Amino acid sequence: MAPAAHPSIDQLYLAFQPYELRSWTDPCPCCHGEEEERLLHMAPLALLPARHLDVYTWSALNVWGGVEDFKHFLPRMLELYWPPEDTGVNLDLVLSKVMRAGWTSWPEQERTAVRAFLLELLRTGLASRRGFSASDLLCGLTNLGEDLTPFLAAWTALLGEDAPSEELARYIQFEAASLNDGTLWSAFYDQKHDAQVAQICAWLKSDELLAAVLERSPRTDELLSFLDWIM
Repeated sequence: MAPAAHPSIDQLYLAFQPYELRSWTDPCPCCHGEEEERLLHMAPLALLPARHLDVYTWSALNVWGGVEDFKHFLPRMLELYWPPEDTGVNLDLVLSKVMRAGWTSWPEQERTAVRAFLLELLRTGLASRRGFSASDLLCGLTNLGEDLTPFLAAWTALLGEDAPSEELARYIQFEAASLNDGTLWSAFYDQKHDAQVAQICAWLKSDELLAAVLERSPRTDELLSFLDWIM
């Protein structure tokens, strides 16, 4: 395994280590050929390039492989977002497939490892300006039916910095109309998680967030104008 950028990545690989790569991962022969299968075997998992994995990710669990195949590749799929960069696959798509793979019945060790990684990804992504999308991450977490409290609290805590404040302004611009309609903008939102959407709206209207914007954010005026968009 290549050196990990954060302990949460090590934990991902450890949690999903039991799922070995099969010699043939059952791609649909009408959709994918042997060359695309071969790409998945050209490097150790932790070194597999995004360009080799992206085609599989789009088709996983639909016309390519089963749950155990998906779990084998999941640590690398997630690691490719660290640091945030353009992998060619939206994070909310990956997390929608996690839900499709039976997330709620996964062993707690696996769920804990994924949650811990996503929380650290949020913190790292918000501090970066390199292609991170809070909208994609929150949509993915919403589709998983997760409690968003630790993620929203982590964002609030970072609002003394410019990049997290800028991303909050971008997020509100992107999602306000959808949130006011009780939904999320993403094409991967599955329309079943009213509680999480309500949680995001409540956070955006909360005294805690307002205090952070007023007291610490370098973009106070900008954020106050955007927060007025949330009904």
